[in-house]
Order: sequence, then structure tokens, then C-alpha cells
Amino acid sequence: MNGLVKIARTATPGTGVQFRKDKYGSSDIRSFLRDVLALANASVNGPRYIVVGAEFDSKGRKITHTIDAEDFSGKPSYQSLANEYIEPAIKIRYKPVSVDGQRVGVFEIGDSQDRPYMMRIDYSET
Repeated sequence: MNGLVKIARTATPGTGVQFRKDKYGSSDIRSFLRDVLALANASVNGPRYIVVGAEFDSKGRKITHTIDAEDFSGKPSYQSLANEYIEPAIKIRYKPVSVDGQRVGVFEIGDSQDRPYMMRIDYSET
């Protein structure tokens, strides 16, 4: 998990790393799927990351916001959502990490070798 802490603490936004101020939750499933697809299809070697609970201010300083522990309970099950709506299958881990005393979440999207990834069915159609 030390690798995830390093990503959350030192990474900057780029092709393989995105930052999001707030958790996705059940109201932002469509945004979650869109973000996962974008990262999975990026021309990057190795895993990709979404850091939840962190943003950058106008001067480029990272600001962290604590994510509730219940967001890591598996409801919604982010892996199940990805399996249901994205093809081919993609591996996703979501773990809490501590950055400067604040709990943030890090999605790790496995090395994407089977590009292009696409929606099996649009989430809004369900």
C-alpha cells in the first residue's frame, strides 16, 4: 500500500492520474464509469490512478479532503459496476490511504492491455 500513499501524496494530474475532490457515490456512477474508461484507454504503461479527496488550488498546491470510511464498504461496488458496464473486463482496486492525516481514496486501474475499452451498455439506459 505504500505505493498508493506515494501516488496520493506526490503525483500530479496527468494522463495516468486523475484527482477528484469528492467521492463518487451512487449519484455519480456515470462520472465514475466515464473516468475509468478514459484512464483505461490512455496510452500509459502500467496502472492508472484516480485519487479521490484531493484537488489542486489555483497555485498548484494539493488540498486534501477526508473521504468517509463508508465509501470503502463496497456500496456501490465499483468493481461490479465496471464489470457490468465496461468491456473487456478491467481490474479496479479502491483503497483508503492517509495523506497528512486525511483519509483519501485511491482507485488503481490495472494495466490496460486490451484497449480499446468501451461501454457494454450506457448506464443511463438502465
